Amino acid sequence: MFFWSFLLGSVTLILEAFLAVLAFSHITNTDCSDFPCEIQGLYNENFLNLPVIGQVCNFYPFLNVAAVPILTITMRNNILQLFGLENKGDMTRMKKGLWSFMLSVPVIVITLFLRDPQLLVTYTGGLTGIIILLLIPTIFVQLSRKWDLESMYDKNNFNRSPFRHPLWPYLIYAFSLLTFGVIVYGIVKGGGSH
Repeated sequence: MFFWSFLLGSVTLILEAFLAVLAFSHITNTDCSDFPCEIQGLYNENFLNLPVIGQVCNFYPFLNVAAVPILTITMRNNILQLFGLENKGDMTRMKKGLWSFMLSVPVIVITLFLRDPQLLVTYTGGLTGIIILLLIPTIFVQLSRKWDLESMYDKNNFNRSPFRHPLWPYLIYAFSLLTFGVIVYGIVKGGGSH
């Protein structure tokens, strides 16, 4: 059941992307004064003239900016826990605040000097996205399968994945390599903007 729903969802998304290319690839309206217009470099610029969707899409970057403090605190807590510093008694509010500040400094410096947001999205979302979304989970899956915890604890896992075949991680590695190639090609050909 899970496999079929995954397959149906994948086919639907591929069909949707194909239909979008067919519907909007021939449009030459570059100034976006009327909808539809030529696909713009930034996502939210494509919907500027739509009454409700345009406002929501323009608000989306501000929503991401508003989430930065929560993300910084979460990243700080994860790093402190990873290195075993969270449970030490000398971790005061001042030290936690300094950790949060140190994690925010690189982001602030990059945004002060970088004026092309699409370039930043290409590197952070494209290249590191491959690592975070594809490679790290696949490595975790392969390590957990190597340890074979089900036989170690003699338990039956009712949440076992239907994608248990050992070929799946290698397919994800191949997809990661393909995605990496497409992103690098886009960077070399278009200077980071797609």
